[in-house]
Amino acid sequence: MSLVSIGQTAYWTMTDAMTTPDELAARAKEALSNADWNTARTLFSEALERRETPEALEGLGMAAFFLDEAELTLAARERAYARYREANRPVDAARVAIALAWDYRAGRGERAVSDGWLARARRLLEGCGPTRERGWLALREASFALPGDAALARERCAVAEALGRELGDVDLEMTAIALDGLARVSQGEITEGMARLDEATTAATAGEMRDPIAIGFSCCYLIFACEACATSNGPASGASASRAWPRAGTSRRSARSVAPITAG
Repeated sequence: MSLVSIGQTAYWTMTDAMTTPDELAARAKEALSNADWNTARTLFSEALERRETPEALEGLGMAAFFLDEAELTLAARERAYARYREANRPVDAARVAIALAWDYRAGRGERAVSDGWLARARRLLEGCGPTRERGWLALREASFALPGDAALARERCAVAEALGRELGDVDLEMTAIALDGLARVSQGEITEGMARLDEATTAATAGEMRDPIAIGFSCCYLIFACEACATSNGPASGASASRAWPRAGTSRRSARSVAPITAG
């Protein structure tokens, strides 16, 4: 190794040692926002080695989710949930519980465990007022209702959509519109359903939406609706599907996870 290389290695080692856990977590969050899952995983892990926080655990769980590391996802999220509960932060704990409900149902097929996590989220959100977590709880209930009970799915989507509009949360509102569109398609309301799916996909591809989970689900709902239309020889928005797929590609884990639910 040359003297230059030795000097560079020493410099970066000292720099990393001087980086605080908060700075590492901030860089990790930025990596998440850029869909750089590997970097986010590494930085959150480094931050947790220095100090364990529920935020870093939750971030690690999200990075692992997109990297298809199921066991790490569950471990990080369950630990984040416990830490939020210890800190008496019910809304944050409910958010993680909602994610765990999805992990156990879509990833492991353990419906009873999934229902238990949703029940915890409902109780934790009691008396908390309007929050985006209430909206995501409604969306999980809606997605779990499909394909058997499209009417219930639409009712829960309406709750989430209204909350999204009230809170100015475009990600929540558009995901609710997309899932409602899929539910409508499943009921045979092809034109109305596809129109709503097209609206949500436009918001995703135009950069209005920021949450990678919301973007992934919204685009995937359109793709599933198009597949359902093709199977039934009904009209489908092929142009929108072609726009949605590259965007959904940033959320491949979401695509694989949502498929068992919406496809029956």
